[in-house]
Amino acid sequence: MASIDLRGVRSVVFVCLGNTCRSPAAEGLARKYARDAFPPGELESLRIESAGLNHAFTGAQPQSVRFVKQLAGEDISGHRSRTLTASMAERSDLIVVMEAYMRDFIASQFPEVPALKSKTFTLKELCADELHPSSPDIDDPYMMPDAAYLGIITEIRDFASCFVSKWAAARKAAVPH
Repeated sequence: MASIDLRGVRSVVFVCLGNTCRSPAAEGLARKYARDAFPPGELESLRIESAGLNHAFTGAQPQSVRFVKQLAGEDISGHRSRTLTASMAERSDLIVVMEAYMRDFIASQFPEVPALKSKTFTLKELCADELHPSSPDIDDPYMMPDAAYLGIITEIRDFASCFVSKWAAARKAAVPH
């Protein structure tokens, strides 16, 4: 798997199937960790968002809202689900998917977007060296019992925290002193 140079990344879109469980949690957690990791002036110039391959609901699932708040104190109750578009994919420096198959699916949906696969990674791939996941995928918690759902949101929290730390360190290293 190729890697991405995070120094030039200014915009990230997290993508899951319906933009109701995993990607809103990842977006909310990444925003929270970015507020702690980036200086205010730089933070304002970054874009962190989420989308789904499709969407059937209007907002984040109640368990995602509850567990993100419980684990990190972040409120994602105002999230509104949306579908990934070609323009979103093109303007994003990094596309972070929850499952590996989504990389090929997105590339097939938007063949007009140049270098799409080279800027699309699973959340786990971005921190594989640090957290050693057994699989590149984050399971979809939709309709799972609360204990399983909480485990998945905890996994997203850990990988989002790691990713934002790496991103902030890379951007800081890129700034001339």
